[in-house]
Amino acid sequence: MNTDYSLVMATKNGEKFIAETLSSVLNQTLRPAQVIMVIDHATDDTVKVAKSVISDLEIYHSEGHGMVLATNLGISKVTSPYVAFLDHDDLWAPTKQEAQIEFLNQHLEFDVVCSGTRNFAKRIIDGKEIEAHRDFAAGRLFSASTFRTDCFTRFGQLDENQGHFQWLYQWWANATELGVKYASLEKIHLLRRIHESNSWVSQTEVAHNQLLEVVRRHKKRNRETL
Repeated sequence: MNTDYSLVMATKNGEKFIAETLSSVLNQTLRPAQVIMVIDHATDDTVKVAKSVISDLEIYHSEGHGMVLATNLGISKVTSPYVAFLDHDDLWAPTKQEAQIEFLNQHLEFDVVCSGTRNFAKRIIDGKEIEAHRDFAAGRLFSASTFRTDCFTRFGQLDENQGHFQWLYQWWANATELGVKYASLEKIHLLRRIHESNSWVSQTEVAHNQLLEVVRRHKKRNRETL
């Protein structure tokens, strides 16, 4: 049974949260064999802070711009049979990787396994830190999933021509047409931090417009193939 997996993290300016995020990686009951970080033109101390937590990080610098290109670069450096992803401001529950790798080892017919997500936000109210959260059933966020690495050969890389809010849905749409098989675990394994710098928070209208464009494009393609 092979339990080796690689973590790919594409980030820009992540120094505020990245120490806590990487600590959640070290706290895994099954740690990664390889941790790959791709930096997208950072202007802060992301690398310094990250290396203070995990000294043997593999650091790469993206020559282009954008998280999609950086993520594809990270995938190209993976040497393990499994790959997982994590945003620099989110956290993994301690048993995420052990549970997901065990599932893929036991169910060879699946290419990807996904888990549930808990959104959380910390606020200071009357001088006290309050944490609000909301749970979601298993979806298909990359950070909540583990993939067989060859998925990105069989079903394609992330489309670098897609907008920031489109690439995830576009990859899943293409992979679904090509026959990707995924499973869902009824466990909360991703803790997704909501804060003022989240692109979904700061660019809500742009996000909605880009997602609608993906939906319209696929509906049109489906009509043309009937």
